[in-house]
Amino acid sequence: MATSMTARVRALCILACFSSLTLFGCALEGEEGTAVADEGGSPESIAQGLATDMAVYTNTSLASPWQSWSWSSTVSLANTDGPLRAGSTSQIKTTVQSTSGALSLAHTTSDLAVSDYDAISFDVRGVVSSSLRLSLETLAGAGSGGAQAVVPVATTWTTQTIKLDTVKGSLTRFGKMNWLGTQSGQTFYIDNVRVLAKSASASFPSSPLAVKKNDVVTLNSSASPYALFVPNSYDASHNTPAKLLLWLHGCGGNAYGDAWSVSPGGSQSWITVSVGGRDGTCWNMDTDAKLALAALDDVQRRLNIDPRRVVIGGYSSGGNLAYRTSFFNARRFAGVIAENTAPFYGTNSSQSASIGAATWKLNIAHLAHVSDTTFTIATVRKETDALEASGFPQTRIERAGTHWDADSGSYGTLYDLRTYLLPYLNAGWVAPP
Repeated sequence: MATSMTARVRALCILACFSSLTLFGCALEGEEGTAVADEGGSPESIAQGLATDMAVYTNTSLASPWQSWSWSSTVSLANTDGPLRAGSTSQIKTTVQSTSGALSLAHTTSDLAVSDYDAISFDVRGVVSSSLRLSLETLAGAGSGGAQAVVPVATTWTTQTIKLDTVKGSLTRFGKMNWLGTQSGQTFYIDNVRVLAKSASASFPSSPLAVKKNDVVTLNSSASPYALFVPNSYDASHNTPAKLLLWLHGCGGNAYGDAWSVSPGGSQSWITVSVGGRDGTCWNMDTDAKLALAALDDVQRRLNIDPRRVVIGGYSSGGNLAYRTSFFNARRFAGVIAENTAPFYGTNSSQSASIGAATWKLNIAHLAHVSDTTFTIATVRKETDALEASGFPQTRIERAGTHWDADSGSYGTLYDLRTYLLPYLNAGWVAPP
C-alpha cells in the first residue's frame, strides 16, 4: 500500500478522527462501487469441520439439537427479567420445585466424547446469592459416579467455566448437562452456554501478567508497542486458555483507540491485542507482518492464549495486512475478520501467491460497504468469490455505506463492525493442530 495518501484520503482520515473512535483509517483509492447489499449468513455456518466450541444457548433459543430435559422445575427459555446479561435480550429462567429439581440441557441426537471437550462455560445470576451443582449424564441416564462441581450464584452476572475433568467422573461420553438446585423454590438465570473444545497445545504463560480487566493497557513486544484488552471472562489464574483477536487499525488510526473499538466488554469472550508501531499512518505490506507476529508472540508468553483460536483482523489498510499475514502464516490463525478492505488488492501480493502460500483454508468473514470507493464492492466480490472458489470457507457481508461513516442509530462503520463482524469471534473457528 502506498505510504502517501491523496487529499481525499487525508480528508477521510481527518473526518474519522473527529467523528468517532480511532478505529477508522484510509487506504488506496479505487474505482466506483455498485449496488445492492446482502447481509450474509450466520457465523456458526462457516466454521470448518475441525473440533470446535459448541454453542448451546445464546440469546432466546437453544441451538439444534439441544433441548430442555429438565425435571422438577419450571423453565423459560426466553425470559426477560432484568437485569439481562449485557448484549442479550433474553435468558433461561429456572425455578426448581424441590431440592432434586434441575435445569437439564440435552444434546438429543448423540452423546459427546469427553475427550473432545475441555470445559462448559456459561453466565449465571440468581435472585439471591446461593449455589448450584453441575453434573453430567449420558442421554440414557448413566451418571458420573457422583462427580459434581459447586457453582457459586451471585445476584449479579458472573461467567463460570467448569472443567470437564472436575465433573466427568467415570464418564467417557455425555449428552446432558444438569444444573441442580440446592433448595426448593430457588430461582436462577443462565445465559451464553457453550461447550468448549479441547486445545491440543495451549499452555500456561512463561511470564504471567498481573491481569487488569476491562481496560486497555500498553505493552511492548520485541518489535513495537501493542494495546491489550482483557475481558471479564479471562481466568486471571491463567489456567484456562482463551481466544484472541489480533487487530490492525486502518491508516490514520492508532492501536489504543482501536483496542477499545473492537472490545465491547460485557460478555466478551476474547482477549484483544491491537498492534502498534504505525499509529497515525498506514501499514507497510512488505515488512509489517513482523510487528503483528511479534505482538502475538509476546502476549502468548504473558497470558494463556489458545494457539488454535487466534483470529487476525483489521480495517482498511489493517485488513490488507491481516489478509497478507494470515495467508503467509496460516497455521497461526483460525480465521480472518476484515472490514472495508480486500484480500489481495492493496496487499502487494497477488491472488495466486497469497492463496498458494496458505497451508490450510482459513475461515474468513468479510464486511464490505457497497458505496465504498476505496475498496469497491466489485473488487471485494471478485476477490472473496475467488477465495470461496479456492476452498476457503468465507462469508461476505454487504451493507449500505461508504468507506467510513459515523455511527447513527443502527447505521455506521463501527456499528456494523460490532453488529455483523465481531460475532464471528464466537463462531467456533479452530486452526489445525
